Amino acid sequence: MHIDTPEVKMAASLRLKVEKPIKEGFALRGNDSSSTLDEQVIAQVSAQLETLGFQQPQIKKATLSLTQRSPLLGKLL
Repeated sequence: MHIDTPEVKMAASLRLKVEKPIKEGFALRGNDSSSTLDEQVIAQVSAQLETLGFQQPQIKKATLSLTQRSPLLGKLL
């Protein structure tokens, strides 16, 4: 695990629900870590995270991190 990445503990069933929209976002953007997510993808991921019970500040932080270029993003999931 990356040193700056907080550990998240959750039930396996919840983890699957959380990882699904994230994986879909990565699938839409491909493995190119230099690309950024477009507004439509961000809206879809945000809506899915909201249905899972995440609060707006959490959703904003998650989608912001997915829109920033990072060499680590290409290696995740």
